[in-house]
Amino acid sequence: MNERGIRDRAYGCFLFCGLAALLGSLMEIIQKSEGTTVLLGFFVAIPLALMSIAALIGGLALWIIRLPNDWRLAGLSGTSVLFVATLLTGFGSIVIAFIYAFVVVATCGVWFVILRNRYGAAPAAAGDTAQPADAADVKTRRGS
Repeated sequence: MNERGIRDRAYGCFLFCGLAALLGSLMEIIQKSEGTTVLLGFFVAIPLALMSIAALIGGLALWIIRLPNDWRLAGLSGTSVLFVATLLTGFGSIVIAFIYAFVVVATCGVWFVILRNRYGAAPAAAGDTAQPADAADVKTRRGS
């Protein structure tokens, strides 16, 4: 896999964590009944938290192993670890979750919208060997 694909995966992992934090904080704000709270917690919050942990581990591993010189990924890793630490120690709040989500989504958005084009073309799909045809090539195929 080329460097752009690796960076896409790393930034995608952190983007998922940021969006999960945003969704979790929005679920905390919304007023709901006791039955809805149980259903949202069991069917949305727990799977989302588990997937976010997996994405965070994946993003950290990609940064440490494959892209240690990317300072944006280092910043995302640091803020993610600090955010998880604040949640585990009980100092986390909705405001911290919103700030974390904003920073992560903005940083990943800058990567996907602006900086991504600096690392070459997107990798071709597996088995895709089609070449763009020009007018002369089309005529020779038709037999004209």
